[in-house]
Amino acid sequence: MKDENSDPKNQAFEEFSNQLGNYTKLDEIENKRILKHGISNIEKNFQSQINSSKIINSYLSNLKSQINLSSISNSSKKIRSPFIFRRKYIQNLANEIFLISHDLIKENGSILSLSTIKTYFKANRTNWKIRDKDIPEAINWLNKNKLIPSILNKNKNNSLIVFTPIELNSDSNLLLSIIDKNQYEFTELLNLLNWHEKRLHSCISFLQNNGITVIDNTTIYFPGI
Repeated sequence: MKDENSDPKNQAFEEFSNQLGNYTKLDEIENKRILKHGISNIEKNFQSQINSSKIINSYLSNLKSQINLSSISNSSKKIRSPFIFRRKYIQNLANEIFLISHDLIKENGSILSLSTIKTYFKANRTNWKIRDKDIPEAINWLNKNKLIPSILNKNKNNSLIVFTPIELNSDSNLLLSIIDKNQYEFTELLNLLNWHEKRLHSCISFLQNNGITVIDNTTIYFPGI
């Protein structure tokens, strides 16, 4: 029987499709960069007008949120972690974390480790001068106000934050509670959990279907960790 994948027409179409996807992604990145640059110039040159108009301020905030840019007015201004009167600061920080989570979820799935969020935030919100306790405090605020579904493994070293609703079964919760890196061999997990192969296969398939794991032969990846 002839393999359809070996057909030169199919191969050419697949290559065309991949190239088109790459160009579309590059266009999105370039448009995002140009928009960020334009917004930065507007905030720099017209800050007093922006501050005096609720309509302009609201429009600019909405525009910035669409490209996951800080929604806070004058996003180039340094924002430092206060020692007192922290409530407003934590709420603003929680909002920023919620914004950047959209990009992270696209790349890593709906469950993200605390360290992944910290690293990404520091790289993409360079004007924020945060302390170690700030992001965990902001995530707890999101959780308390039911803006995220839940936090797994609530400890300083291995917290996993669930950003989209997923009904995890008991095996999935158990597996996620023991992992502390983003890559495992299948046999390594078998030994850690002391499970039968069928049980682990079933658990990993469930997590893969929910966008939490990626499987490559015998290697299991947890991109959000």
